[in-house]
Amino acid sequence: MKETGQSESPVTVSLLAVPDAMLSSVSGIYDALNCIEQLASFRGGLPRSNPFRPEIVAQAGHIVPTASGLPLAVHRTIDEVSETGVV
Repeated sequence: MKETGQSESPVTVSLLAVPDAMLSSVSGIYDALNCIEQLASFRGGLPRSNPFRPEIVAQAGHIVPTASGLPLAVHRTIDEVSETGVV
């Protein structure tokens, strides 16, 4: 990670949503990776720009049924992902 104030291209993190996954597991990781800029306003030493670009992906379709029955909307299908840094 770069020093505070420096920037580089964010690392794409593809979170795979599978049918019957726990909604909170997928959305919790997504939220944690998305909140770095907000946390930087409360704590020094964190990057001012998010080093991650999280996205939720699925094998097919753009809605995945979760274990609780709540639908999980995904950003892209696996076939639409041409490059990612972390799965």
